Amino acid sequence: MIIPKYIMKRLFPDDCTKAVEGGVELTLVNVLSAISISSMPDDLQNYVEASIDGDPVSSDVMAQCSLTIEGGKTYTFDNAKEFENDTIPMGAKITIFAPIPLNQGVEHELHIVIKIDDPIDITIKRIVQ
Repeated sequence: MIIPKYIMKRLFPDDCTKAVEGGVELTLVNVLSAISISSMPDDLQNYVEASIDGDPVSSDVMAQCSLTIEGGKTYTFDNAKEFENDTIPMGAKITIFAPIPLNQGVEHELHIVIKIDDPIDITIKRIVQ
């Protein structure tokens, strides 16, 4: 899946990474269309890879990450099955928390791969706010 640069800038605005207590938040905006989640694998950790500045995020750290959909629903690897049959509306903000301390004012390269039939492979460089 190739996403044009101008869409990536809307998905991941310049201020999308923020240092917070206990780690970092990455906030993206669903500017494409409503996303229906029809199924969620039992072994979700085998479907997601992430790295920061080329260093892989360990499975222990990934297990502590969370994804919050605007409106209050929060998912982790432990309760990801509850995400089935849910929809992320167009325009909704999606916030991913990772317990990785990153310094404000420093640019980092974030790389995320979601290994589905048509893999999603995203790399962005942003300065942590």
